[in-house]
Amino acid sequence: TIFVSNDRILIDNLDILPIPAYDTIPMEKYFRSWIKRDSLTEETRQTSIITSRGCPFTCSFCSSMRMWGNVCRQRSSMHILTEIELLINNYNIKEIAFEDDNLTLNKDRIHQLCREIIHRNLRFKWTTPNGIHNANLDLPLIRLMKSSGCRRLNFGIESGDEHILNDVIKKKISLDKVREVIKMCHEEGIVTLGYFVLGMPGETEDSLKRTIDFAKSLTMNEIGLFIATPFPQTELAKVCKDKGYLKKDYISIIAEDDIENQIFFETPDLPTERLLAYKRMFFKEFYKKKILEQ
Repeated sequence: TIFVSNDRILIDNLDILPIPAYDTIPMEKYFRSWIKRDSLTEETRQTSIITSRGCPFTCSFCSSMRMWGNVCRQRSSMHILTEIELLINNYNIKEIAFEDDNLTLNKDRIHQLCREIIHRNLRFKWTTPNGIHNANLDLPLIRLMKSSGCRRLNFGIESGDEHILNDVIKKKISLDKVREVIKMCHEEGIVTLGYFVLGMPGETEDSLKRTIDFAKSLTMNEIGLFIATPFPQTELAKVCKDKGYLKKDYISIIAEDDIENQIFFETPDLPTERLLAYKRMFFKEFYKKKILEQ
């Protein structure tokens, strides 16, 4: 029997929640089994932290708003620092993965957090494997982040085609800004990865070519490629259902452990075999260019 409860009232002030009870976890065993999330080192003393819940943006494929609401609730930098100091002092943590939906949404907060990390002489490396939005990043902030331990930034770029990016995905970001931020990170020695979502409704071979060309033009180190997934209750799922694109068993496919190369819907503009061919081409061409540049 499945019971569906009513929505809970969201907690506005996340600082009232206690620091996770790390003392109840067999941390040494945890370190031995830790799956490194985009780590740049072989350091085993790593863990993850979530400093906020939710995101105010409305990307059509994203299910975050269904879990957290269409708002970002953030822990204060002082509350985060308490957790970081506990992890360093009690467990000798050397690297932290910030798993927020959008760590850099509040520019003042990330400024304060980085300044305090430096002021308190907290020495650890940090990354953002879940991806961040580039809108608030500028050179002074990137340099401050680097000084506080940032070694890798992942970006949700999604597409290099303006129509797919802004009208279909509704990401509302500037490709020029993406190029600028990636370039600044590269020049400051921060490793960058760009996430791309392929096969959205309206995607064509031409739009995929534009995305591949855009990715290759960036001074970016790595890419993460994903086939568009119509998670339940997202705008993408609704559009695909209304247009009759969804496979009948798409829910059971989403529930599988390995969905990396699964196709959940097919549009008249892009047959399945061509979409998968372009994904393979994207990966091959991007890394071939990187190898030739070395």
